[in-house]
Amino acid sequence: MPVNARREAQVSKSHSIGKSLIKEAWWFGLVLIGLFLTVILFTYHGEDPSWVSTGPDNPLIHNAGGNVGAKISAMLLFLFGFSAWWWTVLAFYAMWFVYLKLEVVTHIEGQHSGKPFLLFNFIGFGLLLIASCALEAGHLLSLPATLPDKAGGMLGVAVDTALRGMFGYTGSTMLLLLSLIHIWHEYAGIAASNCRCA
Repeated sequence: MPVNARREAQVSKSHSIGKSLIKEAWWFGLVLIGLFLTVILFTYHGEDPSWVSTGPDNPLIHNAGGNVGAKISAMLLFLFGFSAWWWTVLAFYAMWFVYLKLEVVTHIEGQHSGKPFLLFNFIGFGLLLIASCALEAGHLLSLPATLPDKAGGMLGVAVDTALRGMFGYTGSTMLLLLSLIHIWHEYAGIAASNCRCA
């Protein structure tokens, strides 16, 4: 084997190992983020000090994530209500894609690069989160959850108020339900497609 060819093979092998290590690091990081979000949201306690409430003097931190976990969980629940749990879904969803070895620079079905694909996923998640918050804020009677503010959070209340002003209660309910169903269907289709490609 020529010297140049041998060097190119070594460089290619090193590059492949490096990409594999980076991918494993991303996967491990997403696992930790998903687990951390799950734990702090599940152990949220209204008496913990946070940026939305001061709590008692010398408080006992109930949140399993400590002071940081208490503040992050309160912020997420205040902004998004119970729909903040979608952030844990996003973390595990991204972890699953890394596990399937989908990279941001690969081509999806030989036509589109990974960057537009990821952009499409983030836009879809944003729309899903907005629709879920709004539906929770004005169209669900009650939820078995302790929240620092109103159901649906600040985002849900604002979106629901705007949609009700334009479409009324029935129209906004139908619009939000159809949006959730459509977005979920798109995600399910992408997931099934990538399972076949993996």
